[in-house]
Amino acid sequence: MLLPWLRLFRLAGLTTIFSNLLAVLVASGLASADIARELLQHRPDALWVLAASVSVYLAGMIWNDLCDVERDILIAPRRPLPSGQISYFSAWMAGVICAVLALFFAAQLGWRGFCALSIVLSCALLYNVGLKNIPWLGSLAMAATRASHAVFAMLMLGPEHFDALLLSTMSLFNADLRLVGAGSGQHSAYPLMLGAYIFGITLMSELEHRRSYRWELLIATVIIAASLLWVVLHGAFQPRLRDLLIERQVTAASLIIGGLLLLSSWAVWRLGVVILPALRLASRQLIGPFMVRALSGIIIFDAIFVVVLVPELTLVVLCLLPPFLVIGRLARMD
Repeated sequence: MLLPWLRLFRLAGLTTIFSNLLAVLVASGLASADIARELLQHRPDALWVLAASVSVYLAGMIWNDLCDVERDILIAPRRPLPSGQISYFSAWMAGVICAVLALFFAAQLGWRGFCALSIVLSCALLYNVGLKNIPWLGSLAMAATRASHAVFAMLMLGPEHFDALLLSTMSLFNADLRLVGAGSGQHSAYPLMLGAYIFGITLMSELEHRRSYRWELLIATVIIAASLLWVVLHGAFQPRLRDLLIERQVTAASLIIGGLLLLSSWAVWRLGVVILPALRLASRQLIGPFMVRALSGIIIFDAIFVVVLVPELTLVVLCLLPPFLVIGRLARMD
């Protein structure tokens, strides 16, 4: 009876939450040694954030299937709920428990944690209960869920880093806040980059279950490509890379540039070989295989963000990809 629960939880996707957490650490603007020092200093905070992140992810996955159970009876009868492997009541209780635990863990971080996690939960609930079946708005809600979680996760390093990231992210829309948000929030665009990528792939997933047009496939593809280009350019224009070139540290600069190009090319190839036939044929049947690659692509997306800023963490992020693929085969996410 364990396997149906693992399928309900979509356990493979949890690895993408871990990669997001690592990218958030890098978004603090600290070097690897400084990140380790800050984590040790705020070790209880990091553990509470990790526990809250896992709990809110599990709650979201359960809500997703609870809200889709009637549709799944028709199009995916082998899933745990429509097949009867897990009762509706048991899943409902598990979803409530996970949500309550997420809020409890977040509350241990103070009012910032509770309020920030409440926003994440609200976005997830809005997506599952109200907006999922509304074209485009559902995708926006899912993007907001992941982006707001990225901001919440900065509490791993303490409230001062959370405040800096939040204010600096807001400064991208309000020039008057730029001075307030300066400092450790220099990489504050990460939540928005992640949100853009999630918006694109969720929009693509919508088209698997409703009437769609080739132009919608094209727009989703452009959004995904733009988010990947954004994160690549963000790395390419980092002062760290420029300084290495100025100081003529050719080996270090070449390795970083090579890693950036390799990862970005890998991401484009993995998605392109599936999405291009879908565009050419306007085939919804090809969106399912694309989504598996796009979800695992979150890990590669995070690795692209990390490779220039803290290259030492790149392999740590990429090590999450094999577990995603292995767990995904053992407990299929469809």
